[in-house]
Amino acid sequence: MYTGNAYISQFFELPIVMKIIFAILIWIFAIAMIYKYAPADTEDVPVISKKERKKRKIISYIISSLMIIAGCVIQNSIISNILLLGVLMQTVTITRVAYKITKNKYGHEEYYKNKSVVAN
Repeated sequence: MYTGNAYISQFFELPIVMKIIFAILIWIFAIAMIYKYAPADTEDVPVISKKERKKRKIISYIISSLMIIAGCVIQNSIISNILLLGVLMQTVTITRVAYKITKNKYGHEEYYKNKSVVAN
């Protein structure tokens, strides 16, 4: 998925207006998915601490936004495309659909489920 992003990025060049529209749409999608699903964790590495979850969510907002800004500013279309598509792909991988496809479970949710089962 990630190497495919780099491969695909060399085959198209968007006009600046289209690139900015594409970047804004990716940013809106990324912010919504980060708000809903970040930080992405698994059963093997759950992120339980509310403070740590909040910290990682903020870092995700910052990194995604900086990558999108860089994708709009960088003149090299291949690198620009890699950055924009990279944010899109990374955001898609934290969604419930991606977790179902990969047969993963959100670690913090499983932790709380197991904790309530043990308590009862």
